[in-house]
Amino acid sequence: MSAHGMRLLLPDGASVLPATFSLVLVESGIIYRVRRVWRRRMEVGVEFQASETLLDHRTEDLYFDLMRRVPSLSAWEIR
Repeated sequence: MSAHGMRLLLPDGASVLPATFSLVLVESGIIYRVRRVWRRRMEVGVEFQASETLLDHRTEDLYFDLMRRVPSLSAWEIR
């Protein structure tokens, strides 16, 4: 992760990503709107377009409900 983007390592079978998408960092509660800028096999480089903190008084319940519904992310590795 850098100030402008990050490299994502995708698990087997994750072959399709849209040109732009939202990426949630679970630990920090921040959602990033990102743009895919490169791809090499199982690695994808994304550029940050915008960010928003999810955990505020309006969205905290929604955030924790989403986290209960997301399957284990242990197969994903973010570097």
